[in-house]
Amino acid sequence: MAAIERVVTDSFGMDKGEIPAAVLRLLLGFRRTTEGAQRLVIEVLDRIITEGRLTEEGNHVSLKGER
Repeated sequence: MAAIERVVTDSFGMDKGEIPAAVLRLLLGFRRTTEGAQRLVIEVLDRIITEGRLTEEGNHVSLKGER
């Protein structure tokens, strides 16, 4: 969860589709991202959005209150 929040916060928000690759490659050092790993990141991201820690507007995800 922290990796997702950091990537989104450091980018001042980003397209939802870019988040899995950013998390897996930049922060965790994965050279390639599998569909399963991307799906897992999206599941966690959706949970963070549901909890209200991040917000989604269209395909743009940002820290709550940013845009």
